[in-house]
Amino acid sequence: PSDEVSKAWKSLYRTTLTVPRSQAALLPNKTIPVNHDADAKYIIGLNAMHDLHCLDKIRRGLNYFYYKQWNSSVTPCNTPIDQLDHDHAPHGQLHLSHFSHCIDMIRQSLMCHADITPMVWQWSEEDKRVKLHVEVEHECRNFDAIRDWADEHYYAEGLDIHSQPDEVGGCKFGEKVCSP
Repeated sequence: PSDEVSKAWKSLYRTTLTVPRSQAALLPNKTIPVNHDADAKYIIGLNAMHDLHCLDKIRRGLNYFYYKQWNSSVTPCNTPIDQLDHDHAPHGQLHLSHFSHCIDMIRQSLMCHADITPMVWQWSEEDKRVKLHVEVEHECRNFDAIRDWADEHYYAEGLDIHSQPDEVGGCKFGEKVCSP
């Protein structure tokens, strides 16, 4: 781990994005505006960006001695909740419940977008045995184009919404029947 590695990871994803009302209205699920202006932008996120955010949090969590300066006797697992830093506190970015959420989200993405590219087994002269060869050619989406779109729609100001705004889109979470 290093500051450079963390910076490279952060450059991969943008989690809070906005779209105009006309695009938000086409979404299968409802979303909310950033503010109550008539021309307000509506908040969305891309699943791929969220998955990268989650993978980054798991990476950071595995390296907590580097990122939070813990030691072998004082760790997030044995520190009283009221003494944890913001990231490790309940609902924090590095709390175990967030890890569980992230692992499940990545599992769902892997299952939903299952890459069926065949990997092959080949003889390894060096190891004198057969080994799985994973460096095979894949057909990929243009991630740079996706990230460029996310950069253009990035909302960096933070969300501090304390009143129920008008939602636009299809279903509200938990609705049995959607009303457009």
